Amino acid sequence: MNPLPLERGSGWLDKFNPRICRCWLFPFNWRPRERSGRCRFRVSCEWVHWGVSVNLDAWLEPTLGDPPCGPNLEYDDDFRELEKAASGTPELEFGTDNGEGVTRIEGVGPDWVKVRKLSEALLTRSKDLRVAVFLTRALVHSDGLAGLETGLQLLSGLLERFWDDVHPMLDRDDNDDPTERINALAGLVAESMVGTVRDAWIVRSRQIGTLAVRDVEVAAGRLQPRSGAEPMSESQVVGLITAGIGEDAGLAVRVRNLESLLKGIDKLLSERVGSSQGIDFKPLQTVLYPVRQLVERCAGDAGGAPEPVADDGAAGEAGPAPVARAAARPGEINSRADVLQTLDRLCDFLARTEPGSPVPMVLRRAQKMMNMNFLELMNDLAPDGLNQAEKVVGARFENPES
Repeated sequence: MNPLPLERGSGWLDKFNPRICRCWLFPFNWRPRERSGRCRFRVSCEWVHWGVSVNLDAWLEPTLGDPPCGPNLEYDDDFRELEKAASGTPELEFGTDNGEGVTRIEGVGPDWVKVRKLSEALLTRSKDLRVAVFLTRALVHSDGLAGLETGLQLLSGLLERFWDDVHPMLDRDDNDDPTERINALAGLVAESMVGTVRDAWIVRSRQIGTLAVRDVEVAAGRLQPRSGAEPMSESQVVGLITAGIGEDAGLAVRVRNLESLLKGIDKLLSERVGSSQGIDFKPLQTVLYPVRQLVERCAGDAGGAPEPVADDGAAGEAGPAPVARAAARPGEINSRADVLQTLDRLCDFLARTEPGSPVPMVLRRAQKMMNMNFLELMNDLAPDGLNQAEKVVGARFENPES
């Protein structure tokens, strides 16, 4: 029996998003004896992609009329409703003066469905970074890291295409002061946004389960598990990432793209307003780093079986069966090169954040020692100690510098 065409506009049917699923109605249980001649229907949905269903190009189209970014809607009723929906309702406590008791009213979290709906509508009327940040957070909540990628693409596009006119406007009366605009973008690294990203899913599937950013941080030892929560094991996290890459080949590209988008926005702001007035994206980058590291490693292993560790025996001789290399833990150091690279990164970080710190000098010396033998170390650390070492071993050492 051929499916009947699906018509929208019937209330409950509007809940189906045609960009995410394709739906058909199939008649069943036909009752020809009923006078009405009605038949019942069942809905069959084919999910075509788990990613974000958005129209990014439409959000980046200039608004009709002048200016190209539309009016400032800061005091518009819909804008205020958006702020209210994104804030939620805090928990309230009422106590009596005589201490007889306390009445507690549970708080209500943000209404993300409403936030997304209002944000999308407002972006058709005005190009506003505040609205885009609200929408980004709503997308992260509903669509995980894929939503974060879409939100960052939106913000990057608004800044690149509409720098002169996007809201909040530069203060023309104060030498194009960007403070209000920067404050709007600072919502990307606010504690609430970082928390939303931590709870965002990386992999979500009925077959393999759900993995959130928080799970990766806990497995990497970067974050303590929530009270009462049972953390995933390292093998579980690696298994979910690997399975997720198997189901979605674009996962690794999307995760890698997050860092590129953040760097692109940072570069654009530095060029426009100077690095001193820009935004420090480190809170967000720090949360995303172990995810990118793990996804890239799993993506590298996805092309075949785990690489075996070859036996050091002579060629042609029978040796023990190759042992599969265990999956590396995110952030784990597995080689001498990893040690040197980590020391390099530590030195670079301290040079940027603590220019007066003596620690980088000590770390650089440690790097130098990595390639020294025992005598070279003794000569570098305690030249006078060579004589004592000669007495202990009963032999004379040649000075490595002679």
